[in-house]
Amino acid sequence: MIEEKVLKEIKDLRQTYWKKEEMYHTERKKLLELAEKYVAENDILNDVIRLEEIIGLLPYSRLRDRLFDHLYDLEYEEKQQPVQEEEQGTAAAESCRKTDQTNSQGNTCHFEEAASEKITLKEIKCQNKIFRKKEKAFNEVKEKLEDYVMGYLNRNGIKNDIEKLDEVINVMSAGIIRFKLLERKFALMEESEHQQGVPEKDAEMQEGVDAPQEPYGSQATGMGGMQ
Repeated sequence: MIEEKVLKEIKDLRQTYWKKEEMYHTERKKLLELAEKYVAENDILNDVIRLEEIIGLLPYSRLRDRLFDHLYDLEYEEKQQPVQEEEQGTAAAESCRKTDQTNSQGNTCHFEEAASEKITLKEIKCQNKIFRKKEKAFNEVKEKLEDYVMGYLNRNGIKNDIEKLDEVINVMSAGIIRFKLLERKFALMEESEHQQGVPEKDAEMQEGVDAPQEPYGSQATGMGGMQ
């Protein structure tokens, strides 16, 4: 049996782990929701610079992968465009810019739209900072829990004891640490089964060696052999 104080320490660390994990996932969800809203309300899927900016603020997620796909497609298309077409696009953009400058009302709307986008992106950056703090706190307690559990197992030789491994596994929550313990347990079980199987196989082989051998030709009398 593992000492009660050790199991209590594991349970206390596990409770802290759960709290930090919940806060981490809450802030992660908020960040991704803000980013989804930003992408939906602003035409950034054809803008390499803004795509790169928003991707840099996101954790690994399906949204991040999807935006990476758009970015890759844009960069590929840009490489395929002829230089002449690119120059024509620049000239058209310059013409539009001059037209906008003569229209004060349109200029005001453009400014307001840009300001709105900056505020939204600012919110995402702010949420990203909150998320990164929660992520750091979660990783720290996760590392502390893993170090305590694995350190205890290594110091006491429990990592080779399936019964005691089960005790620790039963107080662990689902996660990478529990997965590692289960992985270790199954490895020990396979090793034990293999060791038990080898003597049996050796015994069968030895039995075959020790079995009395029939004299040569004794089985051939009915098949044209000499009598």
